[in-house]
Amino acid sequence: MVKGIGGRYSLKPFILALSSYCIYLFFPPAVHAGKVYISKGTEIPAKYRLTLSTELKNKPAESEIFEIASDQKISGIGVIRQGDAVYCEIIEFKKPGLLGSGGAIEVRIDSIQTALGKNIKVESITLKAKGKSKRLKAFLMLPVLGYGILVKGDQAELGRQNDIISLKTLELEAISF
Repeated sequence: MVKGIGGRYSLKPFILALSSYCIYLFFPPAVHAGKVYISKGTEIPAKYRLTLSTELKNKPAESEIFEIASDQKISGIGVIRQGDAVYCEIIEFKKPGLLGSGGAIEVRIDSIQTALGKNIKVESITLKAKGKSKRLKAFLMLPVLGYGILVKGDQAELGRQNDIISLKTLELEAISF
């Protein structure tokens, strides 16, 4: 008890109010006034839509490679739906070449799209795969009627359809609904 000008005052209500404010300040609620907050480091499972390999005839579109594997709800609100887009960049897509060079694929995942249409940045993940090179065989076969030119390396395969990878959000995101 502290004695004030008009009598005795208790510090207990002041301390309770201050501690409540600090808790709210450092640990905001997940839902507040029409907004949902996705915290930093939230794990989001994604899966391959197709088997990503250099055997494909054409380089696939960047939005067709991955999708969200399962629904993500925060405080009962569906923020991320199964099948939502995962945006990536194809850095390298090289088919096996002549003289025994192998194929190569390199993809970097940057962001995902929420059910409400907002893009959320995720920790950048770079996935790489290289096919086995057959250069030695090609150069050994080169003197035999030039056959070595036609030797190709192996195909590169990065992932099979429905393989799961884990993505993590990069920062605290507020999504209005």
